[in-house]
Order: sequence, then C-alpha cells, then structure tokens
Amino acid sequence: MTINLNEIPESIRCEDESFLAECDDRIAELVALWRSRLNGDDLPERRAIEPHDIVQLLPDIMLVDVVYPGPEFSYRLVGTREVEFRGYDPTGRSVRDAFAGFDGNFCDGNYRSVVERRGPVYIVEYAPTKLGAVARRETVFLPFASDGATVDIVMVYSVTDLSLGDTFVPQAELLKMASGD
Repeated sequence: MTINLNEIPESIRCEDESFLAECDDRIAELVALWRSRLNGDDLPERRAIEPHDIVQLLPDIMLVDVVYPGPEFSYRLVGTREVEFRGYDPTGRSVRDAFAGFDGNFCDGNYRSVVERRGPVYIVEYAPTKLGAVARRETVFLPFASDGATVDIVMVYSVTDLSLGDTFVPQAELLKMASGD
C-alpha cells in the first residue's frame, strides 16, 4: 500500500462489527475470542481472557481502567511494543494526558463509544511515532465488566504499520525484517 505522507487520511471509527470482514486477522481472532467469553447479554470479566490465551498479542495489548463518575480512563497496563511505539510508558496516567495520536477528542471518543455501546469499537488512524514518522494503526477496543453490565476495563489491541519513505510497511513484515528472516 502506498500513501503520500503529505496527505494523511482521516481517522475512521466503526461501531458495528462490519469491520471484521476487512480487519487484520489478529484483530478478528481477538474479537472472536472475546465473543466466545460473552455470557448471554453479560460482558465478560477481564479474567475471562488470560495472558496465556493471547501470548503473541501481549506486546501490543493495553488494559485501560474505566473510572466513574465520568467516565474517565487511565492506563493500567501497556504492552512493551506499545511503549516502544510511544517512546514512553503511560501506565498509571490518564488517557486524556497520554494518548498516542493526533486527536485527543477522537481518542477519548473511542473509549466513550465502547463504554456506551458495550461492544467492540474498531478504528483506523494515522499517528506520529517517537521517531517522527507516521504509523497506520488498526485498533480494536473491547469492553469487560466485573459485574457483567458496567464496563470497568477496556482491552485495546493495535496492529501498527510504520512508514518507510512514502509507503507503509505492515507490522508482520517489519517483524520479519527485524528478526532477519
């Protein structure tokens, strides 16, 4: 995929599951796993998906606490690749103060949408990296509720394609390049 970096596309948000037909396979698999943990209309508890269920995804996973009233959002856990992408660890900070991207209102809206809808929210956005490049990111936000109803944790998973010159290189290709395969 070639994108002129002087013409960065607008971010998009999908609030229904139509994105599953076109998203990265890892995102579709994570959503399927989350759906398998639903109990009727009840949302799963965070512990319904354990680290051993998603080992390969952990470097790109974030857990975000939902704090009421508000709601407000704060980073509970941030995966190592997400920290590397940002150039800092936002754990313990509010999302409003430490989001990665160009638009704080869009970022906040993603969390508010997943809380209000009680279902997955998918976005595609373009975000600055710590190296001054631009990354194309596919991200899914998944709600969890310890009481089955009130969202108290959002799991966030991103697939990041970094710009190289005037093109984007998919994350899978970057990982192959880094490993020498």
